[in-house]
Amino acid sequence: MKQSLRNCMIVLSLFAILSGIASMGMTMNQLQKTLVEKQDENMMQLAGVTDRNISNILRSGLADLRYSIRQAGIFQAEQIWRETGNAQELSGNLSSMLGRIGDSFIGVIAMNKGRVIAASDENYGYSYYDADRFVNNEAGLDLDYVTRFQGGRALTTLAIVVPNVSKDISYAAMFDMRELYRRLSDTSVEGGKKVLLLCQEYNLLIHEPGDYQEAETMTPTFRREAEYPEIRILKEREKNHRLGADSFEGKDQNGNDILNRMAVLPSSVNRNGIFAVAVIDSYESTIHPINAAVFRVGASLFLTLFGIGLIIFIFVHLNRAEIRQKQEIELLTLKQKETQELMERTQELAHNQRLTIIGTMTASIAHEFNNLLTPIMGYSIMTLDKLPPEDTESYDNVIEIYEAARKAKAIISRLSLLSRKTAPEEIQSCEPDRIASNSLASAKPMKPANVETTLDLNCEEMKIRANEIELNQLLLNLIINSFHAIGDMEGGRVTVGTRPAAGGVEFYVRDNGPGIPKKDLPRIYDPFFTTKESGKGTGLGLAIAAQVVQNHNGKISIDTEEGKGCCFTVFIPEEKNKLNKN
Repeated sequence: MKQSLRNCMIVLSLFAILSGIASMGMTMNQLQKTLVEKQDENMMQLAGVTDRNISNILRSGLADLRYSIRQAGIFQAEQIWRETGNAQELSGNLSSMLGRIGDSFIGVIAMNKGRVIAASDENYGYSYYDADRFVNNEAGLDLDYVTRFQGGRALTTLAIVVPNVSKDISYAAMFDMRELYRRLSDTSVEGGKKVLLLCQEYNLLIHEPGDYQEAETMTPTFRREAEYPEIRILKEREKNHRLGADSFEGKDQNGNDILNRMAVLPSSVNRNGIFAVAVIDSYESTIHPINAAVFRVGASLFLTLFGIGLIIFIFVHLNRAEIRQKQEIELLTLKQKETQELMERTQELAHNQRLTIIGTMTASIAHEFNNLLTPIMGYSIMTLDKLPPEDTESYDNVIEIYEAARKAKAIISRLSLLSRKTAPEEIQSCEPDRIASNSLASAKPMKPANVETTLDLNCEEMKIRANEIELNQLLLNLIINSFHAIGDMEGGRVTVGTRPAAGGVEFYVRDNGPGIPKKDLPRIYDPFFTTKESGKGTGLGLAIAAQVVQNHNGKISIDTEEGKGCCFTVFIPEEKNKLNKN
């Protein structure tokens, strides 16, 4: 038996350990998922900030360019070019304009029918991509793609175009993409995160592959996708207009493989409408601290459990005698409890047997008393018939004998209820308010002078089918009990009332007497049980009340607290058929 118990404990311990490990794993996975979702949310917010910054820069650039064109006195230079073909004066005005529109621009050009006719810096050559190709977005921007040449090196730029300022001449201010990226990085990027900008319209990518910013054209020979998988993911999400985040493998500054996470905000759903914005962050920088913390917690938990197990092992082996003693005490306590329960069941059985005997004796006594009272009542009537009319004194005496016998017969009838005999009164339609009122009126002769009685009737239009005499006797017993409980206490109050209840009517009798002690509550409905002094109570009042309630398929309850009074509530259902006579 002990070996089986030991094996069972070992299996349960192993199961608990494995369950704990599994639970820790599930918790870790859920924590990682939550952190990744939070990281994606933060990166998407950062992408939104970058998007708004791009939109603000473009809007500001357009406003500056339009303002500078109006202020530069450029129309006279345009007229010189039209008349002589000389653009030198126009180029000088463009140089002055460049100094006014901000550091983000690297050049300003004037165009006629797609051909560059003047530039802010004659040391550079310019190639305008397509005079008819531009991007329209909610900011009201016209943008195009301009290549700037110097010494055989081409620089891709994005230009803000103000078309047809003077009928046949348009102007464009070119952004320094690296300066744009730097400004975005300074204002938006934090905590080691990186930003990619993709203009799918012109196959233009702005990114930071190393320690510098780079803007390059993704031509058919573009091969960055193999080197940077994030570019492939960015292009796919921009092409399919999909907002979201992805994981990919990259390399850190030391060339080691690292897992990254990238959130993409496509241009079709962002504010600037030109660049898709992607934000990259290290996935491992988020997860590694959690993994390390989980490992440390696991190690600490293991050491803690090991220490607890060691303490338990020492405690068990050093205190076996005490444990055995406790087990013996528990066994004795259990046996004592079982013995007590057996005694209580035996006492309850004996009590039930006594009640059965009392019921049998009551039935027998009631039968014998009825046999004695019947001739008394009969002979009383016969004597009344034979008395002369003038003998009034004898007449009154015989009437007293008859009334006493009749009352005794009524008491015997109530005793018969304890033996579950059917009361002879017929079932009839009764008014609950009238029953309560009559019961209180019947009790008035026994009311002490220090007690005030009150009626609280709320069933004026209701009727029930019941034994009215039994209900009157029930309420009378409860009222008399309240009178006796209050005794000589000043300011005594007894309230008798009725109220509708679900499926029937409730009668209640409430007093402000001393209440009933808790120790007496289990026995208050037992026949012949009383707390009154000898000769002042028979112990039948509540027993008969409980029997009447049972005959009517009702319920009786008590709400009492020592020193605060007592309230008996009797529920009588709306019975359409005969009462319970069993």
